[in-house]
Amino acid sequence: MTKRTTLGLIVAASMAAAFSTPTLASSEPETDAPIAVDIIEGIDWTLLRQQVDGALVELPQDVRITLLMQDGTATGNGGCNSYGAPYERDGDALTFGAIEATEMYCLDASDLESAYFANLAEVTTGFSTGGTLVMTGTDGDPILEFEMAATGPMPTDGVEGLAWQLEGLVFPDETELTSVPDEVVTSIVLEEGQASGTGGCNGFSASYQLDGATLSFGDVLSTRMACLDPAMGFEQALFTQLGSVASWSSDGGSVTLFDANGSALAQLVPAMADGPEAS
Repeated sequence: MTKRTTLGLIVAASMAAAFSTPTLASSEPETDAPIAVDIIEGIDWTLLRQQVDGALVELPQDVRITLLMQDGTATGNGGCNSYGAPYERDGDALTFGAIEATEMYCLDASDLESAYFANLAEVTTGFSTGGTLVMTGTDGDPILEFEMAATGPMPTDGVEGLAWQLEGLVFPDETELTSVPDEVVTSIVLEEGQASGTGGCNGFSASYQLDGATLSFGDVLSTRMACLDPAMGFEQALFTQLGSVASWSSDGGSVTLFDANGSALAQLVPAMADGPEAS
C-alpha cells in the first residue's frame, strides 16, 4: 500500500543567540521537519490519472476532467458533463457528497467520466505536494491525481501558508538570476507576519509585512553554523536580498520577489517533500 509523504512546516528548531565559535556543518542541513504545502481550495485542477480496476491509469490527452473546490462546493467538467457536489474538508480528511451533473452522452469520454464520479465518491483524504493534488480512498492508496491547470492562478493570498523553495537568486551587485544547485536546500514559509525556514545551512526567521503586492522583511535572525560553499554563499546572499524585497508576484506556479526598482531578486517554487514509499 502506498502511503503519502508526511507534510508539515520546515521551521528552525530554535533561534539561538550568536555563538562565539562557528560550527562547521555539511552543505545540506539535516532536518526531519517535513514541508507543508496544503492549499488545495481555490485552485483549478486537471485530472492526470485515476484508479481503474485497482490501478492508476493515465487520462487520455483528448479528455479533460477538471475540479475546483471553493467554499464547500466542488465544480468542474467530468470530461463530458458539467458537475457539482458538496464537499467537507478537515485537514487532510476530504469527502464529497452526491454529485449532480448534466446528462449529455459523449462517445469517447462517458466511461471515463463515470469512473471519475465513482472515484470521487470513494475519496477520504486529499493533500497537495506543491503542484499535484492526490486523493486517496479508505485503504490509503491514491485513486485520483490532479495537476494545477495551466490557466489556473494561485489564490490571491497564495504567498502565505505555503513552503517555498528557492529556485533562483540574484546575488548582490549582480543582475541575473543564478539557479540554486540541487544540493542546496533553501526554503521559506510566510505565516501570520513571521517568515521562517532554512537558508541552506542555518535556520532563520524574520518578520514581514504584506499588503497586496507589497512585501517587505525585517531583520533576519539565524543560527550561526558555518557551511561549505555553495550553501554558505547562497544563504548569505539570500539573507542580504530579503532586506531589499519590496514586492512580489505570482504566475500561478512560482513567486518572484522584486526590489523597489522592480528588479527581480529571487524566484520561489512550491517546496516538495520527497521520501521513500512504504508498502
